Formats: sequence, structure tokens, C-alpha cells
Amino acid sequence: MNIITKTVIALSLTSHFSAHAIDLRVDNIRVYQSNSQSFSAPSSLYIDDGKIVNVAKATVPLQNADKTIDANNQYAIPGLIDLHVHLGSSGSNFTEFQYLPVKSHFNSNLYLGVTNIIDLFSFEQTLNEAAQLEEAQLTPNLFYAGTLFTNPGGHGTQFGGNAYEIAKNEDIAALWEKHISTQPHVTKAVIETFAGVGKSLTDSQLSDLGKRSEAANLPYFVHVSTLDDGKRAIKAGATALAHGINSEAIDDEFITLMKQHNVTYIPTLAVYHNHSDEKHNHTISSQNELLKTIPEKLQECLFENVPAPSKWKEHAWSERKTAYANIQKLHKANITIGTGSDAGNPYTIHGTGLHNELDALKKAGLTSGEIINAATVNGAQAINKADSIGKLAKGFEASFILLKQNPLDDINHIHTISEVYKAGIQVDRPALIAQNKAIKPQGPTCNEVIKSSQAQHVINDFTGDTPWQALSDSVMGGQSVATLTTHKIA
Repeated sequence: MNIITKTVIALSLTSHFSAHAIDLRVDNIRVYQSNSQSFSAPSSLYIDDGKIVNVAKATVPLQNADKTIDANNQYAIPGLIDLHVHLGSSGSNFTEFQYLPVKSHFNSNLYLGVTNIIDLFSFEQTLNEAAQLEEAQLTPNLFYAGTLFTNPGGHGTQFGGNAYEIAKNEDIAALWEKHISTQPHVTKAVIETFAGVGKSLTDSQLSDLGKRSEAANLPYFVHVSTLDDGKRAIKAGATALAHGINSEAIDDEFITLMKQHNVTYIPTLAVYHNHSDEKHNHTISSQNELLKTIPEKLQECLFENVPAPSKWKEHAWSERKTAYANIQKLHKANITIGTGSDAGNPYTIHGTGLHNELDALKKAGLTSGEIINAATVNGAQAINKADSIGKLAKGFEASFILLKQNPLDDINHIHTISEVYKAGIQVDRPALIAQNKAIKPQGPTCNEVIKSSQAQHVINDFTGDTPWQALSDSVMGGQSVATLTTHKIA
């Protein structure tokens, strides 16, 4: 009797599982394999509750699914990861700033297959806006640092709002509690001395933040621009450099430190070069496929009458081969390279900016497979999410891009997207275009000739607390020297 009873129960359970169909089966799909940098033979991808539950060869008998799709032998790569964005900024030009809501940036990223974004400096209002959208519509996964750590009057304070300004070591404990209270996914600190003429966080302050981040299991991203500051950041515990070393050649010590501490290198080439590239080669404005969600007014602000870049930006452009050579050296040393656009900065648009970064990495000499890995599995590793995003494998989020042409043959094929899926849901890309075209950027009319009567008479009333700094083209390797003096007017 007992044996018969157990048999009945077993049959009942088997019947239950057979009756349960998974949500989605995608047939005839070629899945990207990050380890071999290759695509699988046509397979079936099984998705349930937003995650991949199986990837099966075409020879394996098919399982039932509530919905089935034929991918027609298209190529699938994981949703892209942008390790450096600023959702509170819209990527307008240097003078006529335009504002777009977070919804616009979310839509642009999703349209272009960027399903994960890491915001490295946003104010509470922006994050609240993002949280409301995540409840109401399909959005990219948002990971954020919230407020960044910097020195008094340092980089990050010029944007208004409140940065975590560390005047003395004793300030860190209270500021850290504020940081943790926002439930951040990463910590962001800044080293920016403007080529040695300004102050920055001290080594002990940077190390304290590094230790606290490690204890809280938070990735520690540090903004750097010079070789010396890069070394300082690594020694202080940085897990990722939130900019590359672009104007001076890296040395063996830097490479050794990167390897010893397993630091991710995020070049952000595009943010340095987009303006010059647009002026000289009309690079961004010629990429029609990447601009479909960008409102016409913003495009006019960026691409009509593009001004000549400043001297230091032109210098950065002329020295871009140095930045490329540094990436090659690091790649040969097996340093992890990730992709970040710094979207929100002038001429660096959300979604489009990451695709420009992929193009820049191609110019730097990386192969198509290396670029795909940088934008997927490497990015996931940098934010401690290597077990849930960045790959198309069992247990991972079912977010991916479908491409008709093999991006390993030419990385440019990654720009011509057929379909995007986010957590198992197909993204309505035409709807995202329509939504964004209906959003009007807030800001002045662009490229207007200002009459003298319209000119601003007061530049600064000097009532603020932020100290001024004397800057020159020495920031980018120039020879000029600047000093700052104050005079009282009777």
C-alpha cells in the first residue's frame, strides 16, 4: 500500500510540472558565448519570469511555452552595460544647456539595447524620478552611486546641489552614513587636481572610503585623469577607474598596480573626443540609426553650427593615439576593460554615447569580441553582478539584443538592431521613438546670435562659498600658466 501511494504522488508531481509551460521560447537563435567570443549554432532560449531557464541545442526536443518566437538565425548578445552615466544631464552643447526628463534617457538607452546603466552622480530628485518610472514602465536596470565624494570646492561641486565635501578626515564617518542611507550600488570619489593646480582628496581620505566600500561590498569607482592620480586611486582601494589616462603614456608601475588589485579600466574615450570628432568629421550626426529617439531641438543644438573646440579639447583630440595606445597596453596585460560613456556631458547623449564608445574602442584596436565583452560581461563584473547580468546563460536575466548581421564580422553591426528584449519582454522600439519625439527639451533656443543688449552683465557676484581655481591648458599638457588674484573695488 505504501509503495502504491508513493507512486501516485510521484505521478501527480510529474503531471504538474509537465502542465506548467514556461513564459517564452525563442527558437533559431545564435547565442553569444563570452568565453570563446563566438556564437552558438541555432538554439532555443527558454525564458520564465524574466530569466533564462535553459539554452538548448536545436537537436534537443522542444519544451512547451506560452509563447514562441522564431529568431530566424539572428545573433543575440546580452543587453549592454554603460558604467558611467549622469541621468540629470542631457548631453547638450557647452553653452545652451537643454534639459530632458529621465524618461527620455531611459527610452534612448532601451531603444539601443543598453539595458543596464550606472549613474555615478545624481541628486535625490533625479533618483526619485527614476524610481517612479521603474514602477510604471519598462526601464533599464539602474545602479547608482548617488552623491559623490570630493574635496571642498572640488570637481562635482560646480553642478549645484550637494556633494559630499570632505574638509577633514573626521568628516567621513557622518558623510558615509548619509551615503549608505541612500542604498547605493557603488561608491564614487573624485581625484581631480586639474593637472596639479587644484586640491583633491588626500590619500588617507581616499583609503578610508575604499575600506568602507569594501566592508559594505560596494564597488569603488574613482574619477581620475592623470597617471599619478590613477596610481593614487588604485593604492586607495579603487575597484574601477571612472576615466582613462588619455593624455600621457601609462607605465609599468601602473599596469602592475592594475593587475595586483584587479581594477577595471573604463576609458570614456567618447566624452573626450565627441565634440572634436563632430566638428571635424560629423561623426555623431551622421549616425541616423543612433539618433531616432533624440528630439530634433537637441539635435539642432548639437549638430548645427558646431563651434570650434577649445584649445585643450583640440589637444585631447590630437593626442587620442596616446589614449588608444594605453588601452592596447592594458589589454595585452589582461586588464579588464569596461565601457562607460559619461552620458549627459556635452556631445555625449544617453544611449548613443555608449555606441560611440564602442566605436572608439574599435579605433583603439580592440577586436569585436573584446568590445562586446567590455560592454557586457566585464561591466557586470565591475559592479558585482557577474552572476545575474552580462551573459546569456541559465539563471541570468533574459535581456538581449537581436542582430541580423554578425557583430563579430564588424562591430558596426551592433548599431543596426533588429529587436531588444528586457527581462524577457520585447521592447516596443517604435513606441519609444514616438514618446521621445513628444518630449520637448527645456532650454534656450540654440545657435542664436546674441545682441549686446542681451548679454549677461553680471558673471558672478562672488557671494557663493565655492572657491575659484586658476586653470590653464596645462590640464591637457599645454604650457600656459594661470594665477588668480582678488581686488577690492572701491
